[in-house]
Amino acid sequence: MNPPAFLIPDDKFTPLRSEALNRLQLALGGRSPPKPSPHFSPSTYQCRRLANMLAMLDAREAGATIRELAFTLVYPNSRLLRGAEWKASGEKRHVLRLLRSALKLRGGYRTFPGFDCSI
Repeated sequence: MNPPAFLIPDDKFTPLRSEALNRLQLALGGRSPPKPSPHFSPSTYQCRRLANMLAMLDAREAGATIRELAFTLVYPNSRLLRGAEWKASGEKRHVLRLLRSALKLRGGYRTFPGFDCSI
């Protein structure tokens, strides 16, 4: 039986795909992969943002309102905005943008910029 062959497109994600493939081969061979390169792992900011978006999804599933998300998860140290002040606030728009991104984590990640659906 021939070993599997892999095809990696030559584009801006080639180094990332190569590292992912190497890590997969090591894992399939029962070996531990080395520490990931900085390009392979999300930055500290990206980790916090992803964790926050996942917390937002969990809270929404538990019935939290947009305003509750805003002032418990996104702006926990801010004063609560009420009525028209909340309705027209940049905070509300920011939370809605974050929530739209969070919802993409449930399967819509293929529409993120840079994701190549052809592979």
